[in-house]
Amino acid sequence: MNTNNQNNQRSSPKYAARVPESTQTPDVVETSRLGRLEFFDGMPSDETVRKVYDRPYQGTVYLNE
Repeated sequence: MNTNNQNNQRSSPKYAARVPESTQTPDVVETSRLGRLEFFDGMPSDETVRKVYDRPYQGTVYLNE
């Protein structure tokens, strides 16, 4: 058995989600009220969380801009 060939070959994943771009969260959102909001893989950065919790009524502003 030739293990070198097996180690050098990469298998493709059996499942890969195809997420429509329209449902993805952008990495950066610029807002007029909260300023810059940053996300990584849809998760807000610590600074973005602080901004939104400091001004909870403005947290939906990025959805409207």
